[in-house]
Amino acid sequence: MQDAEVYEILLSIEKIVQSPSFGAWQNEFINAHIHKFEYGEENKLEYTDVFQEYEDGLEQQIVKGLDGGAAKLSAFMEALPPYLDGPMAKKEETARAVTMLMQMSEFEEFKEMMMYMKKEREDKAAAADGNLLGNVTASDGAVLSIEGCWTCVQRWLRQEARTRGGLPHSKTRG
Repeated sequence: MQDAEVYEILLSIEKIVQSPSFGAWQNEFINAHIHKFEYGEENKLEYTDVFQEYEDGLEQQIVKGLDGGAAKLSAFMEALPPYLDGPMAKKEETARAVTMLMQMSEFEEFKEMMMYMKKEREDKAAAADGNLLGNVTASDGAVLSIEGCWTCVQRWLRQEARTRGGLPHSKTRG
């Protein structure tokens, strides 16, 4: 397989993974398995099984969207290492596509994605349960509940005072 063909397949795989049909498959997969994940550092054996199923599904999605199917993917996987040792590996598009593929095939990245989606869904459910304000994200990235909102306001006021030389809209009384 020539370098140009490997490059084209990389771009095709990137398009497949960014397609609406792939997003729908991924959402379906997450919906079916998200309840199995729990907060904490422990990696349960079940997570490995779910990850293997995800990898298999990922490969099926790529094969389904790739002209030439499984045979093309097999030839591509064989040609990829020499390609990455050559001059084409320096292309920005190559680096982006390879990084994306590597991230999708790493267990820790997968677990992080599942935990992120679980948190997002819990936050949305909490907001729908009557917490009209939901969570507030502070400028430092901290996620605060409504109880922690006053701290956020105080932090914002201090920041404004430092950057503007006084509280916002404050006037000196004489």
